[in-house]
Amino acid sequence: MNVDEKLQGMLYDYSNDVEHLKNQDERIKCRNRYRLKIKTLMVEKEICICAAVKTDDGEIIRGHRHSDCIKTIIANGRIPHYSPKSQGFITSDNRFVGREKGARLQNEAKILSVWTKKPAKNILFSEDLY
Repeated sequence: MNVDEKLQGMLYDYSNDVEHLKNQDERIKCRNRYRLKIKTLMVEKEICICAAVKTDDGEIIRGHRHSDCIKTIIANGRIPHYSPKSQGFITSDNRFVGREKGARLQNEAKILSVWTKKPAKNILFSEDLY
């Protein structure tokens, strides 16, 4: 059963379950249970969710683009480390991964680059995410 079929089944189950509930609070609880099930289903694979830069002391700064992370580091009175290994992404599992691993994760999840409309090459750029 693919993801679309699973989603259709969940929506059918939800409509049947919620139909019998009279109390608004019970309907909200039911809706929230199904939202969590759907979110879990939609993110079966780990994916990259935002750009991140790791500082020399191991702190991870998140941002829309890597340049935003670097600006934050500078704004905090620190000197950014421009090493390619310091730039990466935060994943849906809240892990920091490098650009190469990020590209592999996106490709494994079959997520195309929004920039090129193709699978990521060897390295991922924040422009590939959004």
